[in-house]
This record gives sequence, C-alpha cells and structure tokens, in this order.
Amino acid sequence: MSFGVRLATTLAVGCGFWCASHLYQRWRYAALEHEDKSMLQARPSDAERDKWIGAVKREAVNYGVSPSTLISLGDTGGIDARLSQQADTGAYARRHNPPLASEITLVYPYLLASWAGSLISVPYAVFLAASVALGQEDMRFRIAPVPMLLVFAGAGALSSPWGPYAWAVIAIPLAAAFALISFVMKKVGGVSWHAGDYLTLAIALTAVLSAGTVFEFLAIHLLCACILELAIRHIPACVRLKDNVPYNVVLSASLVGATLIAILKGYLL
Repeated sequence: MSFGVRLATTLAVGCGFWCASHLYQRWRYAALEHEDKSMLQARPSDAERDKWIGAVKREAVNYGVSPSTLISLGDTGGIDARLSQQADTGAYARRHNPPLASEITLVYPYLLASWAGSLISVPYAVFLAASVALGQEDMRFRIAPVPMLLVFAGAGALSSPWGPYAWAVIAIPLAAAFALISFVMKKVGGVSWHAGDYLTLAIALTAVLSAGTVFEFLAIHLLCACILELAIRHIPACVRLKDNVPYNVVLSASLVGATLIAILKGYLL
C-alpha cells in the first residue's frame, strides 16, 4: 500500500468512525431524553418508578441524563437535592450531549488506530477503529452498540489471514464459552458480565490469535487493567467507574497497542 493510499485510509476510516460515533451519541442522548420525558408525564407504578429512578441515578454518574430530567425529579423529590443541583451546573451540561467541536481530541485515538491498522490492511484499519468506537460508547453509555459490534466482527473476519469462515469457527465457540462463564459467574458470585463485553472479547481474541499477537495483547491488557484499577482507587474522578468498568476501553487499547508492538517487531509487516 502506497503512502498516499495509507494516508487516505487513515483519514477516511479514523474521521469516519469518529463522526459515526458522535452521531450515535446524539441519537442515544435524544432517545434517552424522550424516554425520560415519557416517564415524567406518565403515571407508572411504584415498582416501575423506582426501577426508572435507579436507572437515572446510574446514568447520571456518566452524564447520560438530561439536566431538565434531573431538575424535574429533584423538584418532585424523586432524587436527592445534591444530584439535582449538580445537573444545574455548567460542568454537567458541557459533558451531557457535547457538540462535535468539543470532542476534537477524541479524533486522535481513531486516527492512531486506523493508521496502525492501515499498515496491515484496510479491513484491519476498520477493525481497530471500530474497537475505539466501542470503547468510547462503553465509556459514555456502558453499552456496545449492535451496529458497531457487527462492523467490528465483520472487519475482524475479513482481516483475518485464516479467512472469514475459519475465523467464525473460532469466534463463535469462544463467544459461547464466555457466555457460559458469564452465566455461571452471575449464578455463583452475582457478578454480571454484559453480553457486549464477552462478545467483543471473543472477537478480539480471535483476531489476535490469527495475527499471532496474543502475548502482546495479554501483556497490554494486564497493564491497562492495573492502571484502571489504580486510577479507580486513587483518583477521585475515576471512583465512579468502580461498579461499572468500561471494559471495551481496555480492550481497544490492548488491540491497538498489541498491533503497534507487533509491527515494530516486524511480525505483521
């Protein structure tokens, strides 16, 4: 691949996923606000209202609830005054549904991922950029959007030297095994492992197995997990991540880092 083609691929894939992720966020915020307005206007049962308010409190930690919803709930006594007052501050409003211009710094991880992937192939550039998008959505909403997950899986299959069919033969049983482990963990220890987490992990592991970067992936994965744990324990702003860790951020960093290390070693070129 020539330098010009690689540069065009990096810009197109990186900026494309950055914009697509932002558009998804705008839609997601609008959908959540519409749901909250419907609940405010409706008369749900006490159980439904308690469940909704519990979800609002969890999402408010990540600035996922509109300020108007929190203020309305504060006025009716649904949430404590501190949370309602927090929504009335400029800091909360800036973090809730921010415009694209305020997220310009987020384009750099996308460009780095797409550039690293373009050194191997265009599908691999899409694969790594999709992993960054999944990490961003996990950080913001604690979910893995299905369309992005499908792009992530499809790009991983197309970029595999094994071919898509052999890739699927490995990825599907891995995902099933992780689903079984998640079920057992929930039954035995009460630990919930979301479907988006074990699906992305299965796809990522299949990709690094086919690329031969398992050691690099696991090493960076462990390093990122340790850094995140230390941040949660010692940085006040990160304490909110304790009960709901954005795992796909760790996964994305591990994939991109493992790819860069393998390229520097000459494994993938």
